[in-house]
Amino acid sequence: MPKTYNTFTNVATGDVYTAASHNAILTNLAGYRVPPMALVRRASASNQSLTTSPTTLAWNNTTAAIDTDTMWSSGANTQLTIGTTGVYVVTAQVVVSFAGTMTRTGLRVASSVNAYELMLEHPFSNSYGYSTMNLSGPITLSAGATLSVAFEWAGGTSVSLLADQRTFLSAVWLGQVS
Repeated sequence: MPKTYNTFTNVATGDVYTAASHNAILTNLAGYRVPPMALVRRASASNQSLTTSPTTLAWNNTTAAIDTDTMWSSGANTQLTIGTTGVYVVTAQVVVSFAGTMTRTGLRVASSVNAYELMLEHPFSNSYGYSTMNLSGPITLSAGATLSVAFEWAGGTSVSLLADQRTFLSAVWLGQVS
């Protein structure tokens, strides 16, 4: 459920502090104590083969590790849906294995507003057999906006998302947009 934050005006000398004013302040404090946030991790018993680049990742768990604002839905398992408008720190991490040599890897966080909210690209050869990529940054999002993660690559074969919980997407509310 989206959280609400009240707007307060200046108080003049002689104004009466009412129960309604007090309750509005308590509502704001409760929202800041437990801000809107979500963390989903990929949880699977086996690696997921990736055949198309880019691939939008599905978060194959039935519940989010953390979700204080109903951003996660197993029925829409490729995204988080923002419930409260504001500035968020969004973080994504992907861990893959592969055969051969990858010549480029990329990680992208997209919103329903912008296909390239955050992007990281490694244009180098990697023959180690695995790659870990993570990125994080602030994004201004409105209620109803969605976030998804895509992984892309060139070169390499048998690319798989590893079967552990190191691949994740999180969004943590920092505050209102001013």
